[in-house]
Amino acid sequence: MNKVQGNLLIRFQSDEDNYHLKFSPEWNFTIDGFQFIFIDEDHLQVSFEYEAELTERWSDKQIAHRIPSDSDPEFYEKRERLEQILDLISLSTGHGIKIKSGSVTLSSQGIGGSNPVENTKVVVLPDIDSITKRLAYVKNGNDKGLINGLRAYRMSLSYEQPEEKIAKLWSAVEQLYSKSGGRLFTDEEYKILKTFLEDWKELPEKKREVLLKRVQDTPETSPMDSMVEKVKLMNEEGDLATEEVRTILNEWRSKRSSTSHGGRVSNREEIDDVLWDIEGTVETLIGSQVYPKMIRYLVFRESDINKDFLERQGFLISRLETGYCAFAIKHDDFDLYTQFLPHELVSSDVCIYIVSHNQVHELKKTEIKEVELADVEEPARKTVTKIQLKINSGE
Repeated sequence: MNKVQGNLLIRFQSDEDNYHLKFSPEWNFTIDGFQFIFIDEDHLQVSFEYEAELTERWSDKQIAHRIPSDSDPEFYEKRERLEQILDLISLSTGHGIKIKSGSVTLSSQGIGGSNPVENTKVVVLPDIDSITKRLAYVKNGNDKGLINGLRAYRMSLSYEQPEEKIAKLWSAVEQLYSKSGGRLFTDEEYKILKTFLEDWKELPEKKREVLLKRVQDTPETSPMDSMVEKVKLMNEEGDLATEEVRTILNEWRSKRSSTSHGGRVSNREEIDDVLWDIEGTVETLIGSQVYPKMIRYLVFRESDINKDFLERQGFLISRLETGYCAFAIKHDDFDLYTQFLPHELVSSDVCIYIVSHNQVHELKKTEIKEVELADVEEPARKTVTKIQLKINSGE
């Protein structure tokens, strides 16, 4: 086993009164092997040690050393102990306190260590025209499930801990698809059942009342059945069967239930895998219900494209009645596809149309240009028009 030295930063969360909470200088103490050190008004440093297996013998002469990582199970166990201390500090102070994202550093003598994560990402201005159209769509539709689902999704992006994210993402799924429907028993059937239970003299009165109450409140379609029926998932082989969808949704609900009710998942890799699945899926599900869709379509004749490109995309390519093919890509992947698509064209005489909710680009081997819909030649214009209508309204 190897001894690992760790450091991280903790900070307060702003409270409901919008106070910027600060640490006082006396925040210096040691508890349960964790040393808390006042760094500045906004941060405390927490130092700690633990043991982890970082050495692997490949042969009698070869030994491999692995740099300690915050994804190691030993670190996760240590962090859970720290989280318990932070839970009690929050209870005592009445304020939220959390580990600062990206602040963990881990090192082991003779092996090396990790550095704090200081990633920077510039977020470019989104397509304001599409947001304007989407706002009008949501306001006009006034679908409470969609409105609440959008809010739950945004809140999930504001959380840092995977467990918190999963809880909010599952809430978004429930808002979108969880609808119980109808009554399991009609009034006449309920009367017959009530008479039967009342005639059953050996049945205790309390149990009779509970049974009748539950039967009366039982919907014909449960919230989970409603979600299984409405949620459409797929993998590289095509659409998933109903029972496969049910299995996935039950796994998501299980993780959400355990964490939202105070439970902790001991397997870090397991919780990360669930978050990866649900995060990407919910984004797609919500995006599919708001128009215009933030996607683009490649529109082309099958004979104009290299066969290996067609084979790589497989069933994702739709072959339309007009004789053209359509292939959906992410809206933000425009630059990526314009770089390599010219090499997929069989000659300089053919083209691919790249269609969004408000633009049409014509791409050839040597150039790409934006064109007006009226300038697209038939029969391609008919296909491009239908595709643009589908992006904007789903029709």
